[in-house]
Amino acid sequence: MTSSPVIQKIQELTESYVCIYCIESSDGFDEISTLVDELNCSYKEFFAAAKLIDISQAQTLLSAMFHQRLAYSDVIMPIDQARSLAHEFLSNLDEPAKLYSNCFSDDEVSGVGSWIPVTDRTFEALLYCETEKHSILVIAVDED
Repeated sequence: MTSSPVIQKIQELTESYVCIYCIESSDGFDEISTLVDELNCSYKEFFAAAKLIDISQAQTLLSAMFHQRLAYSDVIMPIDQARSLAHEFLSNLDEPAKLYSNCFSDDEVSGVGSWIPVTDRTFEALLYCETEKHSILVIAVDED
């Protein structure tokens, strides 16, 4: 997954609004956190703020993140394309995968809702994926 074409596609289609960090480690949150300027929390702090989510919740969250910006809901891509891209990303994860997020989304069109801050930004959405081989952080941050 580290050099996956789907990661490159997401970066291109979201114009790097959504960033994805991937390392070859099954417990690499601390290593990833050093790569992300916006992230200002430790593994322990993130997991105190995050909750374990299922694949369906991750699908909804990613679709919302890919569909529109967090602050003003500017559309990044059509919802059908966002859903397809989220499905493609999640389908390419190594099994088994544990998925954690600091926020939720009830539906893709309404956007990302309530989050527990782990950055200094006004708006944020994070999905952290742990598999047997990789640690992957999907992050979108925004300001109003």
